[in-house]
Amino acid sequence: MTTNEQVEWLSVTAAAQYIGASRPTIYKYVQLGYVPSYTAPNGRLRFRRTDLDAIFMENQG
Repeated sequence: MTTNEQVEWLSVTAAAQYIGASRPTIYKYVQLGYVPSYTAPNGRLRFRRTDLDAIFMENQG
């Protein structure tokens, strides 16, 4: 990975705001397997912006 390919991680709140959904909806999407999530060392969920773009932005337009 080069320095131009840095991953931008989003919290549950930031991911919800980014896709225009609520926090409970994000948790539901994770539980149903619609959205890949990653557990940070502190135990909190994180999401890659590129994953959200691939899932939600392709459906717009």
